[in-house]
Amino acid sequence: PVHVVGGGTLVHVRTHLALSAPAYGATAREIAGICRRSGMATRLTLTRMADPSSPYETNDDMAQLAAEIVKTPETRIVFWNPAICDFNGQIGDVPSDRRAPRLKTGDGVQTMQMTPSEKIVSSIRATRKDIFLVAFKTTAGASEDEMYLAGLRLMKGSHINLVLVNDVVTRLNMVVCPEESRYHITTERVEA
Repeated sequence: PVHVVGGGTLVHVRTHLALSAPAYGATAREIAGICRRSGMATRLTLTRMADPSSPYETNDDMAQLAAEIVKTPETRIVFWNPAICDFNGQIGDVPSDRRAPRLKTGDGVQTMQMTPSEKIVSSIRATRKDIFLVAFKTTAGASEDEMYLAGLRLMKGSHINLVLVNDVVTRLNMVVCPEESRYHITTERVEA
């Protein structure tokens, strides 16, 4: 089957405090619809941010989902479109957790140390080169060349077959492929 995954994730820091990568699943829903209309058996999985009934909320949840997708022998194509929170955060020496002691506003200014989170998309083709993987890269105010290089870095670093790069400021979209070419450079996202 084709797996289409979308929505945003969060990383818990303390009780009632988390970092997030906001995304609400519109692109994943659109891609799943295109796949279904093409007659492909398609499984759409959204995060809780995009579907309140979803069990997937955190980066850890998404890593488990990626592992499940890879373990499914019938998996052939994956559209990996979730907005994974790129950083973990910690305040002071208290380990981050959804049940870690809540911060008090009366304690004043706090400083959070942010460290890069693991790239989940890298795990998908690590052991399954037979999976055709399409991933997404978001930029903000990048030039066309900067977008291309960002997509190429993601592709080469994670063994991805195609990357759709979209810029949230210019609304420009492009598809980057392993032959180091760019296609469908357009502001029409559905076309790309």
